[in-house]
Amino acid sequence: MNKLIIPHFSLEDWDFRPGNEFVLTPEHYVSPPTSLTGIHDGEGFSDDWFFLKAAIRSNIPHGKIRTAWWNTFGLQHLGSFFFRTQALPVNLYPDDGYYIYLYSTFADIRYRVGGESARLIKFDLANPPTVGQWSWWRVTWYTYIDMHLLNYTRIILEAWDGAEWVEQGFYDDGNNRWADSDVNLVGMRLRSYEPDYHNCLDDTEIWEKL
Repeated sequence: MNKLIIPHFSLEDWDFRPGNEFVLTPEHYVSPPTSLTGIHDGEGFSDDWFFLKAAIRSNIPHGKIRTAWWNTFGLQHLGSFFFRTQALPVNLYPDDGYYIYLYSTFADIRYRVGGESARLIKFDLANPPTVGQWSWWRVTWYTYIDMHLLNYTRIILEAWDGAEWVEQGFYDDGNNRWADSDVNLVGMRLRSYEPDYHNCLDDTEIWEKL
C-alpha cells in the first residue's frame, strides 16, 4: 500500500464540517507538539466530521486508516471511520458510503444509501479503549475474489495491543458497494461533550492500495 499523508496532522490536509471548531491541542499527543480535537462550547454532544482533501486523493476504493485515539471521558460512542464515501456530507453523515461506529465496548459496521443507514454487523471489542489513555486503531477495506469468483468488500477493524494488531471484527459485503465508483472519499468523526470533554486523534495515516 501507498501512504498518502505523513502521520501527524496538518489542518490543511482535511476538509472539515462547516462551522466546526477543530483545533490542534497540546493537551494530549502521541507525537509532539499537538493532536487534533474538537472544541464544543455548548451543551450536550458535538459530532463533527473531516475528510481527506480531494486534491490529495478523491478515490480510495481499497485502503487503510490508522490512527491513535485519546478517550477522554469514557463516552460510549467515541467516533466514526468513513470510507468509500461518495460525496462530502451535507449534515452529520454522508448520504452514501461505508462507516464504522466505534464505541467504548463494541463496534458497528454500517453503510448508508440515499441517507438511509443499515447495519452490516455489530461485535464486541476484544481490546476496548481505556479512559485517559491512547489506543491505536486500524480500519482496512478492499475488494477480493473468493474461490467461486464472487467479488466481496472485506472490512476489518483492528486494535494494537502493545505487541501486534489484533482483529476486533470483520465483515464481507457481497454487494461490493461503490468499488467501481470514480469518487471514494475517506474521513473520520470525533465526538465531544460540553466544554471540558474532548476526544483526540493523533498520528493518523491514510493508505491506498496500489
